[in-house]
Amino acid sequence: MPSRRLQGSLAPNYWEPTYGLTALLLLHLGQADFLVAAYAELVAAGFNVLNDEWLLPAYAALRTDPGFAALLESTGLPGWWDQSGWPDFCRRGDDGAITCT
Repeated sequence: MPSRRLQGSLAPNYWEPTYGLTALLLLHLGQADFLVAAYAELVAAGFNVLNDEWLLPAYAALRTDPGFAALLESTGLPGWWDQSGWPDFCRRGDDGAITCT
């Protein structure tokens, strides 16, 4: 089984330019948790991983993964949504928890 951690040199050279197709393959294989972890590593390394692909129905498994809310928080996007309005697929509850579908 491949390592569930991206190596530092791998992210900028391989993962970032191909994440759209790679992400869909991982989601198809039921690996949303791996994908969330990979995106989180890219964010930690300073990459901007926000993209409109996350809005597509094919990405529902990513959005419903338990780690997706923390990934969103790490990008700062929920703060912007708090001010501008939340999309149909995500909301912040009264308790502050983020839920996406």
